[in-house]
Amino acid sequence: MQAEARRWRAGLDADVQAGTATIPGTRINLDVDLNIDQMQEADDLRVSFIASGTVYHLSHVRLTHDGTNVLSKPITFLGLTYTASTQVESRLRVELTDAMVERPISLMRLPRGGVAWLAGFRRVDVDGRLQGAGELREEKVDEWVPQVGAGFRTGLPKDYEIRGRIFGVVASSGDIDGDMLDWEAGLFWRRGGFSIGGGYRKLTLDVEHDDVELDLEYAGTWFGGALAF
Repeated sequence: MQAEARRWRAGLDADVQAGTATIPGTRINLDVDLNIDQMQEADDLRVSFIASGTVYHLSHVRLTHDGTNVLSKPITFLGLTYTASTQVESRLRVELTDAMVERPISLMRLPRGGVAWLAGFRRVDVDGRLQGAGELREEKVDEWVPQVGAGFRTGLPKDYEIRGRIFGVVASSGDIDGDMLDWEAGLFWRRGGFSIGGGYRKLTLDVEHDDVELDLEYAGTWFGGALAF
């Protein structure tokens, strides 16, 4: 078993369009239009279990962004139009929970490492709200979606190693249509059951849910440590 905690400094680039069946929404850039926080430091918590050559991964990360702005143009969000010069408060919360299985690919070996395939499910839990002029509108997306990918590990001298993985999906699942891609790579130092490391992670989420279109991109560096026992 291994427990790992990372601190991810993730920058956000996002557009949202939320309408209704009869009223289209305005395409909103969260930075330009709502002045929402673009940088977030999030805790990425992971637990892995190893049994008979198979690794079972569980992980969770939560990112929350707040913003306050005076609108420079009218914005329609979930059927309500906020006029120019209205002061609005906004919040975006993104939670991702992964349940993955990892199995080595026996024909693909690397020095002191190898390549593995990944498969599992991700819970995409997104909540967005906009409030102004005494009116509040809120939309929530909460779905489990399948995902597949691959990971690698290769050893270096002096107890160092490089690890990386990439996974995602282009499909329809539940009420979600679209694609997701998540990749990361890092350099680790391991001694016994303890390891520390740092690297880079990028996550893109481009989905449609009912009359809502969500286009998110997170990217940034991370560092953390792990303990195996």
